[in-house]
This record gives sequence, structure tokens and C-alpha cells, in this order.
Amino acid sequence: MNAQSSPTRFRDPRLDFFRGIGMFIIYIAHLPGNWWTLWIPARFGFSDATEIF
Repeated sequence: MNAQSSPTRFRDPRLDFFRGIGMFIIYIAHLPGNWWTLWIPARFGFSDATEIF
């Protein structure tokens, strides 16, 4: 086994925040019979939460 340690990586919490918002929008969009579906970004143009990824 190699004794070298891997470099420490830093996660940017801002990216995780926006990914979380994107996942929440996707979740809301797939729930049947819910009025929030009218307010997701895809209803206002040719976009949806997948552009975040």
C-alpha cells in the first residue's frame, strides 16, 4: 500500500446549496397534484433545474 496521502479537497458549500435547490425543484416538479408545480422555473421559459448540474 502506498504511504502517500491524497491532497485535501475543499468543497464549496455554495455549490452544494444550489445543487440542493435544484434537487428540491426536481422533487417538487415530480409530485402529482401539487400547486407548487405552477411556480417551478420551467413554467417561465425553456429551462428547468437540470441546468444547475
